[in-house]
Amino acid sequence: MFPAEHLSAEALNQRAKALGGCNQDILERSLYALTLLGHLVDSGLPFVFKGGTSLLLHLPQVRRLSIDVDIVCGEKPEAVNEVVARIGQQAPFTRVEEDDRQHRDLPQRRHFKFFYRSAIGS
Repeated sequence: MFPAEHLSAEALNQRAKALGGCNQDILERSLYALTLLGHLVDSGLPFVFKGGTSLLLHLPQVRRLSIDVDIVCGEKPEAVNEVVARIGQQAPFTRVEEDDRQHRDLPQRRHFKFFYRSAIGS
């Protein structure tokens, strides 16, 4: 998780320049995705972190930013709902909504959108 000062417009601008002029909106979303990951770890929910964002933690140099958190979790939906709702109320998040994308095939998937106050107005 990142301290609030790392998510300020000035800090995002500096980090975007340091990363070769990457898009500040994508950078901000990436930092919030990693903040979400930290909250998930702190929640005690057992899960496996996978996907593009997980690669950021394994590669020595950032080559591509990712804005989502993909996890595999074997817990019951009610347990996941409880953790997601709690995280959606924790700073820096302001709310969370389930995003029903009408997946009907296996494996079962669920998507959630976490909202926050953007420092750069996105």
